[in-house]
Amino acid sequence: MVGASGETGEASRRRRRLLLVDDEPAMRLLCRVNLPLSGFDVVEADSAEAALERVYDEQFDVIVLDVMMPGATGWEVAARLRADERTASVPIVFVSARADQSDIRRGFDVGAADYVTKPFDPVQFGDHLHAVLHAIENGEGDRLRRARLAEPDGA
Repeated sequence: MVGASGETGEASRRRRRLLLVDDEPAMRLLCRVNLPLSGFDVVEADSAEAALERVYDEQFDVIVLDVMMPGATGWEVAARLRADERTASVPIVFVSARADQSDIRRGFDVGAADYVTKPFDPVQFGDHLHAVLHAIENGEGDRLRRARLAEPDGA
């Protein structure tokens, strides 16, 4: 993950709205507890269908999306979000136990800004998200993608 050692500026620390899409209650709890401490207002969805209902009614700065969910997969949700002009520019960060390089590549192919593999450090996750958003805002999204895909183990 991108570190917090000065890579994010003060402007990137404004409160941000985050849509968390994960069918696992424990994962949602982890994020619900930790991400507000890092300046995120967390809105939860426990399925792809719930996420798609919320995302068109509210505005989000970032979407944290699980890959493996009942019904539509995170990849399918991301593809739908990218195809819709209302949500095409909202950064998507996948969080998944699927850690193969082919899975990570597929995440980026459907439009992810980043791909984080489980397990991860929930305390540092907020700093990581701020760093990703800061990089995107500074036109460095492609550099992040290339660096992530170049990692041999996908970690």
